[in-house]
This record gives sequence, structure tokens and C-alpha cells, in this order.
Amino acid sequence: MAAVAFRYQCADLLGGWLDCYDRFARAHEMLDDFCDWHEDLAGGRSSFLLSEAARRKRPEETLHAYMLRKGLAIGYAKMETWLCEASDIARGLHSELLNQFLEYRRDQVQRFWNSFAPSLQRLKELADVLEGHSHGAG
Repeated sequence: MAAVAFRYQCADLLGGWLDCYDRFARAHEMLDDFCDWHEDLAGGRSSFLLSEAARRKRPEETLHAYMLRKGLAIGYAKMETWLCEASDIARGLHSELLNQFLEYRRDQVQRFWNSFAPSLQRLKELADVLEGHSHGAG
């Protein structure tokens, strides 16, 4: 981005583009963490999502149970926030293609979450049973 900005003598636009990219990159990495959290956990690999889960979970709770109870929803909320921030910044950059791309990505992530979220409640209930909590606890 810097090379293009300097090539076309638009270095003054670089800050906004980098801010937008930073927010988008955070969301993209969170999506990766979100999709392979279980594999990362099983393989002993750390990620932002798993580190947050380890920090936030109850002392007696497993990471698996926390991820089902709250971690995945928190990860989705962070993705949504970062994509919204990227979109807000992008509007000031006057790039219709960038705006369209970010709108497409936000819609894609939202559809993914909406297809996944209904099953999450059943998984939470299973985690509660496996963790020894009553059905309504949590």
C-alpha cells in the first residue's frame, strides 16, 4: 500500500488505508482463530481467541466449555466490531470497491454465524452436562 501511495503521490491517504487494513486483518485473523480453535487447542497452539478464553474462563471450567458458553460469541462480536470499524474508515477513503468488499465480508461472516449460532445452544447444554452443571446453569 505504501508503494502505491507514494507512486501516485497520495501518501496523505496512507494512514486511513493502513487503519482500515489493520481492522480488517484483525477480523480476518479472528475468523481463522474462530474456525480452527478446537484444532489449535488440541495441538497446543495459542491464538488470541484461546488466550482470551484462558484468561476469562471460570477457574474450574475447561477451555472447551468456556468456548461453547461464551468464547465463540465473544470472538464473533470482536470480528463484527472490527469489520464495522474497517467499514467506517473505508467510507472516508472513497473507494467503492473497498466498501463493496467489506460489505460482502461482513455479510459473509454474519451468515456464517447465523448458520452456526442455533446449534451453539445445544452444545452449551451438552458442555454443562459434561462439566457437571445443572441444565440451567451457566
